[in-house]
Amino acid sequence: MNKKIKAIIFDLDGTIVDTEDLWAQATKEILIMRGIAYSQKIKKEIHNAVHGLPPLQASAIVKDMFNLKDDPPALAQEKKIRAYKLIENQVQFIEGFEAFYEIIKNDFTIAIATNCPTEMVNCIATKLNLKQKFNNNIFNPSHVQNKAKPDPAIYLYAAQQLEIEPSECIAIEDSAVGITSAKRAQMQCIGINTAQNLKSLENADYIIEHYYELTHLLPNMGLEINQNPCYEN
Repeated sequence: MNKKIKAIIFDLDGTIVDTEDLWAQATKEILIMRGIAYSQKIKKEIHNAVHGLPPLQASAIVKDMFNLKDDPPALAQEKKIRAYKLIENQVQFIEGFEAFYEIIKNDFTIAIATNCPTEMVNCIATKLNLKQKFNNNIFNPSHVQNKAKPDPAIYLYAAQQLEIEPSECIAIEDSAVGITSAKRAQMQCIGINTAQNLKSLENADYIIEHYYELTHLLPNMGLEINQNPCYEN
């Protein structure tokens, strides 16, 4: 590594919190209401097609997949209402994130750069008190004229706000579009396989299955971290 890494920037959905099943449940309800049979196969097909995309773009793809009459904005709004109710009651941190956060919080500047719309970010932030961990370093497309990943704007903006060069940042992502965004911003990127889809992470610099692997990976990357053991693994 040519430069000392000063910041770790996390994606949100699928990387810090897991709302995949909650959004899938909302999609399931929408399709069943329209007379479309829902199965695990369909769930996987939808996930592979829309993973990491912003809600409006994802809804347009679902509309085309099932020849729905609804306009994408209407579908996105209906899905959002259903999903947010589930998120308010059920969203949780991804296993291992909180322990990893405790390891790195004193050694790196930490931020979030997400495709999630502001309302969803606020919903999750309120439920899990994200500002206690990230202060105001939580960025989404509303900060960059609604330019969503894979555009690099959100990562470039995050680095600018942190007053750290992009080359001194590492992104942690769970999707192909997020990895593309980080790489276009000239950041290194760690892919975490929470979606169990290794192919979508193939362009990441490093791939992990679980956060506890990062306690071993970061020193191997030449990064100094707090060595207090937070994992038994």
